[in-house]
Amino acid sequence: MKSNILKYIATCAAAALISAAPVSISAQAFSVRPQQQQPVRQPSTKFHSKQSVKRNVTRRTTPQRMSIESVYDSLDNRYDWHRELYDGMILVSNGDQFGFVDREGKPAIPLIYEGASDFDNGQAVVMLNKLFGVINREGMMVIPTVYENILTATQDFYAVKKDGKWGYIDRHGIELVKPVYDQAYPFVSGLGVVTLGDKSGALDLAGNEILPVVFDEILTDSTSCPVAVKLHERYAPIDSTLSVDFNLLYDEIHPYDEMGAPGVALVKVNGNYGIVDKNMHEIVPARFEDIAPFRHGFARAKEKGKYTFFSPAGKAISDDRFSSAADFAGDYAVVTLNGKNGVIDHSGTFQPVDFIGEIGIIKRNGKLAIISKGGVPLNDLLYDEILPFDDDRAIVRRSGNYGFIDADGYEVIRPIYSEVKNFEGPAARVRLENLWGLIDKVGTYLSKPVYQKIEPFTDGLARVERDRKFGYISDDGHEAVHAAYDSISEFEGNGLARTVNAGKHGLVDKEGHEIVISTYDTMSRLADGLYAVSLDGRYGYIDGTGRIVIKFKYDEALPFDNGLAAVRKKDRWGAIDGSGRTIIPIKYDPIKSLDGNVITVTKKDEETLYNREGKKVKREE
Repeated sequence: MKSNILKYIATCAAAALISAAPVSISAQAFSVRPQQQQPVRQPSTKFHSKQSVKRNVTRRTTPQRMSIESVYDSLDNRYDWHRELYDGMILVSNGDQFGFVDREGKPAIPLIYEGASDFDNGQAVVMLNKLFGVINREGMMVIPTVYENILTATQDFYAVKKDGKWGYIDRHGIELVKPVYDQAYPFVSGLGVVTLGDKSGALDLAGNEILPVVFDEILTDSTSCPVAVKLHERYAPIDSTLSVDFNLLYDEIHPYDEMGAPGVALVKVNGNYGIVDKNMHEIVPARFEDIAPFRHGFARAKEKGKYTFFSPAGKAISDDRFSSAADFAGDYAVVTLNGKNGVIDHSGTFQPVDFIGEIGIIKRNGKLAIISKGGVPLNDLLYDEILPFDDDRAIVRRSGNYGFIDADGYEVIRPIYSEVKNFEGPAARVRLENLWGLIDKVGTYLSKPVYQKIEPFTDGLARVERDRKFGYISDDGHEAVHAAYDSISEFEGNGLARTVNAGKHGLVDKEGHEIVISTYDTMSRLADGLYAVSLDGRYGYIDGTGRIVIKFKYDEALPFDNGLAAVRKKDRWGAIDGSGRTIIPIKYDPIKSLDGNVITVTKKDEETLYNREGKKVKREE
């Protein structure tokens, strides 16, 4: 390796006809060589403008100079300033205008330029309207004045600046390299050093980036030939093939297929990791404690206990730094930001997520989607609404219809229903258009939608309405009490429901057995185990078996209240107990209340007090 370096140095030195003692300078230091690196806009020994002209020229005393002494004397009288003979032409100026005369002092190119260089190999750089171009000896513009700067040509190429960037053109103006660099220096021994930001590299005469623009410095010898590079405070020589051994600049360089993305490799330097591309550009700087392989297009990197994500192009998808992060799993990665759990998408957008069991709900394209705890969408389905879970099912709405998902987030019942209710045990009430039915937890009908109404379940039974008739359905879909009644009450404490059919009242049990056939004209609610019923205008009481407990001898009878019931004969009221015994004589105005230990009754506005045993008591003062 060492002999190859010395050979290359010697080659550079021979080309420059000077010794090749290596020196170490940065790429920025090339500007100290004014004959090659100084921008032509600035005063130099080869480009001249009004600011650079010196009126008291000290002439050379060489044989060539003496042979054209008379020409120079003539020019002194005709022009404010002139240069010596270069490449068959002499640069002259009057005032702010520059042009050329030939070796005999005859005008060759008019004084129309704001500045110009000496001719070199038949061409000269000129400035017009503060822009630079190139002319030939006939004064023809071979390269138009469109550049902000042009450096002296070396090895038949000009370094040019346009739109704030540098590139290279040949002597005919043909573009070798587009202006994309922050600085480009003249070619030396087949290499042109370029910079981007604070990084340097070098191009060959074919425009190839033979030394990638990744180095902190390029070190040169005394002829400006690059001989070594610097990166991460480490040095590596440039070998005879103009290659660099990057293993000298990094502790580790991993295979390019190891990271799970084409064209990138993991590198390590000074204990930290980064990512480089095929040209060894550090697309992710080597400053991370750890970088995981690319998953679904992104690599997770850890720095000072915080995480971020990079694309294969080295772009961080978010400015946020996450206190915890998992790899991308599809479109999302699960992260923690400022103490909140959530996910980020490929654009780096964070949204908090409250995970319920094994799933979470996120917004996606303006809708709601379901993801796993790992951030993987469970399907492509999007919902307008997802209601809270009730046990192991949650109601979802899509396109105006309702269905169910299970605790794993899978759509177990497609949204086809106009309305649904949460599951009550094994069954859920669902409405399809205007009719209700029952489904089980996988969406199978327990009862097809045939009911105008299904009320909530109580103890496994729900009151239903079908074709204006009422009954009860069980939670297995069986119609326990046929929907055959004009009305039916809730089941009361004794397990019976009061029914009405064709205007007559009866009792039915939960299996649909008619305990009392529709017989009575009226029937009150159950109270103290008895029903107040009427038949043909007379009132009495029956029990839950239909047995008459208190005969039909009253004109009106009200439900029992704590062991007593108000009854009426003609227009007088009293109270009886559960055996039919009269407790309060039937001779009073309507009794307002039978509650309490003392019952107040009135007759002609005179109050009488009874205890619950039927004895009169005095009002306490």
